[in-house]
Amino acid sequence: MKLAFFGFTWNLKQILDAYTSEIVSGFSNIGFDVDIYNGSQFTNEYGIYGFKDSISVEKLGYYIRTQNYDLAISFNNSLIIPETIRAVNGKVVSV
Repeated sequence: MKLAFFGFTWNLKQILDAYTSEIVSGFSNIGFDVDIYNGSQFTNEYGIYGFKDSISVEKLGYYIRTQNYDLAISFNNSLIIPETIRAVNGKVVSV
């Protein structure tokens, strides 16, 4: 099964924190093919002020759709927008 993980990195190095890394590893360890989408790389000022001007949410949605995800998990509502929700074949859950 394919899982899209939407999260944020709240640091300058854009590295997942230990808690988030463990969540992703846990899903991977039980057999999910996990792709990580770092919302901080798409948004202004670490996710606080909307998408960067250079980001096309339509293209992002199209790309996600082509990956055929069975589900998506979002931490802190990262990348929860109509274009990404419609792009996932299964459930989208925000934690």
